[in-house]
Amino acid sequence: MDTAYQGQADADRPTPHVRLRALDVVADVSLLSLEGLDALCEALGRRLLEDFPAFGQDAELEGEMHSAIRANLWHVFERVMPTGAEDALAAPPAALRFAASVLHRGIDTSELIQAYRVGQNLAWSWWMERLAASLIGESAVLIEALQVSSGRMFTYVDAAIDEQVRLWEEERRRWLGRAVALRADAVRRILRGEALAPEEVTEALDYQIDRPLLAAILWDEAVPLTGELGMSRLEAVADAMALALGATRALLVPAGASRLWAWFATERHANPTDTLAATAASHLQEGQGVALGLPGVGLEGFRSSHRQALRARRLAELAQTRAGVIRFDEVDTLCMFGEDPELIGDYMRRKLGGLAADDPKTKLLRENVLVWLRESSNFSRAATRLHTHKNTVLARVQRAEEVLGHPLDEDRLGLELALTLAERLGLRMLR
Repeated sequence: MDTAYQGQADADRPTPHVRLRALDVVADVSLLSLEGLDALCEALGRRLLEDFPAFGQDAELEGEMHSAIRANLWHVFERVMPTGAEDALAAPPAALRFAASVLHRGIDTSELIQAYRVGQNLAWSWWMERLAASLIGESAVLIEALQVSSGRMFTYVDAAIDEQVRLWEEERRRWLGRAVALRADAVRRILRGEALAPEEVTEALDYQIDRPLLAAILWDEAVPLTGELGMSRLEAVADAMALALGATRALLVPAGASRLWAWFATERHANPTDTLAATAASHLQEGQGVALGLPGVGLEGFRSSHRQALRARRLAELAQTRAGVIRFDEVDTLCMFGEDPELIGDYMRRKLGGLAADDPKTKLLRENVLVWLRESSNFSRAATRLHTHKNTVLARVQRAEEVLGHPLDEDRLGLELALTLAERLGLRMLR
């Protein structure tokens, strides 16, 4: 090592006398500071409520926050600062209780970690003023005292945060795991039609269902069937959908490794299905899909909307649609066939005849005839939708009648339904 550097390092190292003096001052000032700690507790409480308003969402939680602040600060200046003992690094029970409440109330736990850093900065400034006032004219001792006390305070804050992170992990496994299981059990009992008291439903679900709700099925086929990645990706989509309706959250129940049942409160929105469909479409990632039911009210609405979402999801499976949004209100008639793929195939064969051929020209005929039927046989409107001339539509309709061997009006409803099935599901049901 360079001799000049070594000499400077030795010169910077405090003498034993300075070191001992600094340790004594840190201990003495810490204990003397306890008399003025209430003012710091109040100041920190006001600051945290300004920066993290979720901590004051109700009187009980705010009270726990103030208790945690007081317990932490007293612990720091009564034990951590004076002693620096390793066993003083454990957070007090009041701090851990508040940490658990933050998790249980659904507050982002990163806010509490940030709050500890805010508290650390405020307490450090408060502490430095008192330490400097006690060591006027003793700059070497002050520097060493700051080194000692900063190490002790910052080590405690890091240890307290680590302890709370471990607590949250355990709580998620223990408390939240049980809550999810209870919620899932209650949902399944409701869907089975069991009679449950209103208060039992609200307590088990932690969600009000005596209001308009719209059910959805979310799935993710782009991730492995093990682990939590798929569920977290789906929850992100569901959260965005709830937010689009002006709701704080949706009722979510895991229904598989990568499948989620959801119910969204819709009373704040005039067009909830359109909004949910558009939001889902903009947030879905590769391999993800959403099936939407219709809004319903009360327990029966809760069940019927879920049934509709399941039927729409079933239709997506039959169509081998692995991603995207499918709405029950757009496929409700088709869903009546969804339980029997063979019935669908038989129906399409009978109604389409030669129009079931799997080639580009016949596909074009099917598309033209379907639009013509939906436009009430109006050639001009059909041509506008198809971006072609009405004579072209007329020619294709005539060709379709030749392929079928009878006029299109002979079984207008059956033909339109078969063509819609072909449009939605393709021709795979015919194989």
